Amino acid sequence: MFGLPYNKFQKVIEIITLVLILCQIAYTAVSYPQLSSKIPTHFNLAGEVDGWGGKGTIIILVVATVALYILLTVSMFFPKMWNVPVKITDQNRAIVFKYVMNMILLDKVLIVICFFYMTYCSISSISMGWWFTPFFLISVLGVTFYYTIKLFFVK
Repeated sequence: MFGLPYNKFQKVIEIITLVLILCQIAYTAVSYPQLSSKIPTHFNLAGEVDGWGGKGTIIILVVATVALYILLTVSMFFPKMWNVPVKITDQNRAIVFKYVMNMILLDKVLIVICFFYMTYCSISSISMGWWFTPFFLISVLGVTFYYTIKLFFVK
């Protein structure tokens, strides 16, 4: 099967993700001419700036966001390549596909939110805050673990 239909929840998450990417691109494009020649390019685990680079490096965050979005979206079109912890049968196929698609879509929107925030912090030359790394890890891994555990209970 090539490509799976989205339910309403999945469509909403996909639209939110796309809008956030477009906002990140627009924000970067509008901010770029006013950027200092040197901007933060790296943050430590405490969210403090510990690396600087030229203003052109902000494009890397936008490209990384779009690349991750495309990679995760393409992976949704090839369900036969998914590695799930249960045997997929005709009886459980719909629920397994729903769970995996929800997981990918939610991880996608969380990644885009985090990369947009990193872009904002770099453009604004502010620290990300101590909470950013735990939030990023707990949210993305939490969604992944949640749906993986749900898959174990699919019959």
